[in-house]
Amino acid sequence: MTATKVKTAALAALAALLLATGPLFGQGPALEKLWADLASKDEAQATRAALKLAATPPETLALLKAKLKVVKLADDRFAALLKQLDSDEFDARDAAYQELEYHGKTIRGRLEKAVENKPSPEVRNQLTRLIEASYGDDLVPPPAAPLNPAGGISISTIGGKRIIKIDGREIDLNPKVIEKRGPQPAWVQAARAVAVLEHLESPEAKALLKNLADGEADALPTKAAAAALGRLNK
Repeated sequence: MTATKVKTAALAALAALLLATGPLFGQGPALEKLWADLASKDEAQATRAALKLAATPPETLALLKAKLKVVKLADDRFAALLKQLDSDEFDARDAAYQELEYHGKTIRGRLEKAVENKPSPEVRNQLTRLIEASYGDDLVPPPAAPLNPAGGISISTIGGKRIIKIDGREIDLNPKVIEKRGPQPAWVQAARAVAVLEHLESPEAKALLKNLADGEADALPTKAAAAALGRLNK
């Protein structure tokens, strides 16, 4: 028995044990649940989902072919999504927001330019949220612009509280710590799906990996797919 067959058999055996506490394979809702579990913050839950998916290649390949999206957004599509953000229909706005959010930091520059073009207040709010959400695990929001003290500095005490103002702006003496945020859940989900495809090793799985690896270079799904292909092609 080849190493690949041994690995597949082992995964199938382990997945069979996991079935006692999980959904059955081959059912649409069950597959959707496993896909959703790949994005879980619970590593054990995500691992169980990955193992179950790896044990059923035909169903999993069909699922991942439909779910995995390349992180690459054409300019015309970006423009269409911006217009859709201003739709009167909530579902249309929400769909546009989610699609833009998936592209994360790779479209941050275009989002910032869109804000500069003075869109409607509603669209501006959504763009601002997208920009703030686009910072990955290796990035933090840029610091605020330095204050110009030309307007003067004032120090006062009110009710026992020391208040310092520069240019009329009160300075927070207990600044909030900006925590590094990890990649968005959709990118983590895609990266875990990449691990499943790498286990499968089939031509179909490699084709999906190759497609995903064609995305923006600094996106997590792209990096994960490229690394998996590199290992499989050795």
